[in-house]
Amino acid sequence: MSAQEATKDKASHNRVSVFPRSGNLLKRPLEPESTVQGTKQGAPKLQKQRPWAFNALPRTACNPWSRYQKSFKMNQAGRGWVVYNNTFSEAIIKEVKTTSKDLARLITSPHKNIVELQEAIYHEGAIFLVYEIMDISLSQIFSSPLGRLQLFEVAAFSREILTGLEHIHKHLKIAHGDISSSSILLSVTGAVKIGMLS
Repeated sequence: MSAQEATKDKASHNRVSVFPRSGNLLKRPLEPESTVQGTKQGAPKLQKQRPWAFNALPRTACNPWSRYQKSFKMNQAGRGWVVYNNTFSEAIIKEVKTTSKDLARLITSPHKNIVELQEAIYHEGAIFLVYEIMDISLSQIFSSPLGRLQLFEVAAFSREILTGLEHIHKHLKIAHGDISSSSILLSVTGAVKIGMLS
């Protein structure tokens, strides 16, 4: 065996993948945690690896409309009902048709730049996700007469968005999939948050 073949054989044991129909090796190995992405076991494994990044999510099986009163429909990174409860605190509820098994896999990971999932309720073949409510989306600002942003505003918004994306990618190990001006939400207190589509 020549020295070149020995080097190639040694490299093949360390490689992660080979591009199809080529002998080129990938330059960067995949992270060991990437094996849990997109699997049913992914959420529990990530919770064990990073317990500090996740909070307990209240989950119940009941009729959400016995606890919340509908106000009006609104698009906050997806259509949902603006609701209030008996303490008059507001939230937005989005409905996802699924089975009760998916309720156990839901997790929440609070971050200052991600809209908080406060509760999940299962009822008659659907999970109702209760999110904090935000005041306006970036697309609504763009469509207003004052829609042009100043450079310092663009810089400030970009920093907050990138901080939220870093948390989603590095800590949650998922991809958002639809970052747009409709999924960037703002509050009157100056918070800039990424809305998770449901």
